[in-house]
Amino acid sequence: MKYILATLDMIDKVSEELKLNIVENDKYRSLVADIYKLSQSETIVLSDGLKEDIIVYLKSLDIQDEYPLLCKVSGIEMGIAFDFEHLTDNQLLRYLAIVLRTVTYLQKDNLLLLKYSKTIWNTGWHNLAKQCRGKVIDLNTRQVVVYPFNKFFNLNEVDETDLDKIYGLLSKADYISVTDKKDGSAIIVTKYNGEILINTNGEFANEQVKLAKGLFEKKYSYFYQNIPEGYTFVFELIHPLNRIVLDYGDEKTLYLLAVRDLTDLHLLKYSELVEMAEQYHLDITESFEFSDLDSFIAKTEESENIKEGWVFRVISGDTDMMFKLKYQEYFRLSRIKSIPSLKKIYGLLQTDKLDDVLSVAESDIKDTVMADVQKLFDYLENFKCLIKEDSDYLLAKYKVEKGFVSKETIMSILSDLKGNPFTTYIMWVIKENRDVNDMFNILPKVPAFEKMYKYYNSRYNIEIDEWDSK
Repeated sequence: MKYILATLDMIDKVSEELKLNIVENDKYRSLVADIYKLSQSETIVLSDGLKEDIIVYLKSLDIQDEYPLLCKVSGIEMGIAFDFEHLTDNQLLRYLAIVLRTVTYLQKDNLLLLKYSKTIWNTGWHNLAKQCRGKVIDLNTRQVVVYPFNKFFNLNEVDETDLDKIYGLLSKADYISVTDKKDGSAIIVTKYNGEILINTNGEFANEQVKLAKGLFEKKYSYFYQNIPEGYTFVFELIHPLNRIVLDYGDEKTLYLLAVRDLTDLHLLKYSELVEMAEQYHLDITESFEFSDLDSFIAKTEESENIKEGWVFRVISGDTDMMFKLKYQEYFRLSRIKSIPSLKKIYGLLQTDKLDDVLSVAESDIKDTVMADVQKLFDYLENFKCLIKEDSDYLLAKYKVEKGFVSKETIMSILSDLKGNPFTTYIMWVIKENRDVNDMFNILPKVPAFEKMYKYYNSRYNIEIDEWDSK
């Protein structure tokens, strides 16, 4: 929690010194957008105190690609000794803005939902992003009211899950649990001040929430009518309308994965989870007896009765960590075996599966894929320019201001935009005065992005089309 609270405090400090306008019903998203915009468009002078606070804050995050990003922001060549203190005020503010934008800030009344965004690929993982995976903060009290999992990684994917380190941790563990890794979508449920909150890792309302609510009302009604306050329940949604990689047929189930006690923020152990499931008539994810890690690693080679894999939780002294281990067959089903098309890469990026796939990709393929990920982000930036260009043109054509457009004018504008796949985004700018820079914090689904990609290439006479093939 400390990195989330430190981030909100940092945004508040910057906005106060730079006298940024506060939008009460969209505070932190709009402030981060303004900070990013300001860092690019004006010469900023920061007080020495604020510069020091920003540097201390950034260093505390342990940013994975700290130095490459320093080089990118400052324009220096890789290999030259460089640190935050060498950045100009504008560059320091831009660096801060890039890091802040690796998280999405979705506000609903006084509740703020935080989720690491797809732009995490610009910085690599850091301490703030790892904490932002569906947490909800009450902005009035600065207390966490929804707390699912922190981000956890595949075995050997990052330094903290290095195999030798995991062996060492397991050798002195006080508690080990192994549970089935379902291939669905996280559904998070908390009762707060008498209100039932259902969200995914990044949204208060979407198709997964709608499917889950239907199951709660029909299949798990006892739980839904008796949800206790003071806990966050984490489920995995398995549904034929929400298939990820594995095919579960017609199964429609919400599996209980975890429960967190919000009084002290600890996760219940599996035996306590079983008691909760029995008390509230819930389905629960399967548990496996742990003997040694090598036996599970050996099982990953099995190809029959394929599942996604396992989730390990290890408690050793003050350390309470989780990691995942997946079947090689699961990776085969979603694996990048050769240089893929942009469509394949974008699909993995949009569904949060890219990190899993890259963790087992060959180094040469991984480098090429990461270059293409940057290409996709470049397209998103170009899309924003197109949206701004079209919205500015239409505002000038009809001589209106953002947010002050009559219904008649709106109808005329919609007629002008017929066939333009960016219509929704352009209308957000014109009708609601939304910031273009914040348009794609939640990535469009593959078919929508494909239409934008094809339209953009056609409009600007780009002949090279890498969408479907290399």
